[in-house]
Amino acid sequence: MLRKEYDHIILLAHGSPDPLWKQPFESLYQQVAQAYGENNVSLAYMELTAPSLEDVIDILGKEVRHIF
Repeated sequence: MLRKEYDHIILLAHGSPDPLWKQPFESLYQQVAQAYGENNVSLAYMELTAPSLEDVIDILGKEVRHIF
């Protein structure tokens, strides 16, 4: 990934009601955030877990033009 190709990375996982299920994805998020900056990365879930992809996109608003 070349940083100049995008403004923000959204990591998207399926989601689960089991809180332990989130741990690997939160770990991956931390690794990516460490490499690219916490303000440049978000973690979203398709269902059963918050935040949803729609919530993350709403939070990002118009500040972000290119999402990878």
